[in-house]
Amino acid sequence: MSSVLDDLVAAAGGGVDLSSLRDAQADASDAIDQLRDAYSDLNSHEDVGLAVIGSIGRYERTQGSDLDILILTERDTGDPLIQEIDKVIADRAQELGFELSNPTGHPKFGIYQPSVISREIGEDADTNTTMTVRMCMLLESVAVSGETVVSTCKQLLMDSYLSKNSLRSSIPPRFLLNEVVRFWRSMAVDYEGKMRRRADQGWALRNGKLRTVRKMLYVSGLLPVLECHRFTGEEILPFLAGRFNMRPADRVASSFLEYDLPDDGARALAAYCGFLRVLNDAEERKELDSMSSAARETSALWRRVREDSRVFHDSLTALLYDSSLGPTTREYAVL
Repeated sequence: MSSVLDDLVAAAGGGVDLSSLRDAQADASDAIDQLRDAYSDLNSHEDVGLAVIGSIGRYERTQGSDLDILILTERDTGDPLIQEIDKVIADRAQELGFELSNPTGHPKFGIYQPSVISREIGEDADTNTTMTVRMCMLLESVAVSGETVVSTCKQLLMDSYLSKNSLRSSIPPRFLLNEVVRFWRSMAVDYEGKMRRRADQGWALRNGKLRTVRKMLYVSGLLPVLECHRFTGEEILPFLAGRFNMRPADRVASSFLEYDLPDDGARALAAYCGFLRVLNDAEERKELDSMSSAARETSALWRRVREDSRVFHDSLTALLYDSSLGPTTREYAVL
């Protein structure tokens, strides 16, 4: 159970139902334990790490959650050992009953070389996929094997985004800030592109995710970076390292507490729990996934999802613009 969530509920005066988030965190923790046990023998490969991302990696597992795993290694992707490990990951995941996100039967996103993805930032060889991998590594990843390799990858990314020369007292680190904002904008553009290609099939479920779980991941990166205005250059790295070791929802809850907006924080997370309940309800998730665009105005479920997402958005807006964080948001987050 998250002590940060407890602190937020207490500061808001109690009576806030965050059971959906607490259950999702507990289910994800159980899944991570299962995966660590299933892949424990892979720890013998000292140059290979496995990192879970997605809903399990951010500790928000629901009934519809699938399994996203990154294989991190400096070995070539065609190395026989890596191909064998890739198969082992898929086979054991299926044995445990995990739904693999990749229709090919392999964990989504695949195999990445930490030194390469940390070096290519903003270069011609960079892609939306590698940028997404980097952001997921920083914001929602958990090691299930080869923890040293996973930790080294995270440190490489931190070093790439936060060189000592770029860390200035009372100023958010712009390189990382710009990447976090780019990540959010790319998710929004990706949604529009996929909906055009799919003729709006599955639009409601994906739109709901964009309004809530995708936005939660974004602000869980944006808020800590903006909060760097409170620190000296030497204090920024340890602060961000501590924040990025927290679960995304806990990072956001911490920001609401830091800026003395517990009521808005409680409203934000209670509304967020509303969408988690939909994701964890097989019938409602199915209804949302199959909903036509024409049905949006008559669907009670969609009205509920839309209203929860508006409360979530408005509460985040209060934190970003109406608290003492507002001047920093206005100075750095847009222009």
